[in-house]
Amino acid sequence: MSRATRVGAVAFTTGLALLAVALLLPDRRALPAVDRLLAAGGLSPAQPRFGDEVRAVVEVLLDRRAVDPGSVRVEASFAPFHVGATLRDRVDAGNRTRLRYEYVLDCLRNDCLPGPSSEGGAGFLLQPASVSYALVDGRPATVAVGWPEVTIGSQLRQIDFALLPWQAQIRPLPPLGYRLAPRLLAAAAALVALLALAGGGFLLLARLRPDAVRAMAARIGRRTVLERALAAVRSSAAGEDAEERRRALDLLARELHGAERGRSRDARRLAWSRSRPERLEMERLADAVEGLDR
Repeated sequence: MSRATRVGAVAFTTGLALLAVALLLPDRRALPAVDRLLAAGGLSPAQPRFGDEVRAVVEVLLDRRAVDPGSVRVEASFAPFHVGATLRDRVDAGNRTRLRYEYVLDCLRNDCLPGPSSEGGAGFLLQPASVSYALVDGRPATVAVGWPEVTIGSQLRQIDFALLPWQAQIRPLPPLGYRLAPRLLAAAAALVALLALAGGGFLLLARLRPDAVRAMAARIGRRTVLERALAAVRSSAAGEDAEERRRALDLLARELHGAERGRSRDARRLAWSRSRPERLEMERLADAVEGLDR
């Protein structure tokens, strides 16, 4: 700390002590005389430990004959501390007024970490607070309030550091490697999948003889045409066109010829009857054919 800084700190501490003694008099009605306005600040505790709650106080003493108390404004920045709450108190005695601003601070950031091997950490200074006010004649004025140097200590005692020699080390991770190359593994998996597919197809073809395959294909084709014929019968039954009903029934009779001759005769008889094919009879015939097909 330079000589100028030490002189400023001594002067600040002396002024703060005088103001504190004056403001803490038992009789609050006897506030000390002041020329316009006097302001000072302080921290409690003066040397906090990491994580402790710190209270910053700004005391303002003014003469109401010279300064309007309602115009007093305090602007303060306590970085890296976080401001949790702000309290304000006012005391009037005669022509004088005391204003007290209290800020509840805390800091859990890296900027407030203490030194790694001792109870005390590196000290730092907070930015001065600014107290602005207006004189009774309307002229503005400002006064700066400085803060003592802040030194944050560790919650651990010196004996704790000796008994618990903690160490923090950063070790790089080992290089990334594979037991089997990813491309080779993907190629092997694809080959196994192809072999499994080929094996399944071979087993399926071995169980299906050529004549069985042809019979299955014929059955699939016949069922497809038969299903279309049944759909035509149901669709024409829902309409009123008699000729359309007859054509659908004749198509169904031709598709049923050979396999279900009885139903084929019923369909042809109904198709070429003298009277118009009735909807109910057509639906019954379609239901009967579908029952046989299942």
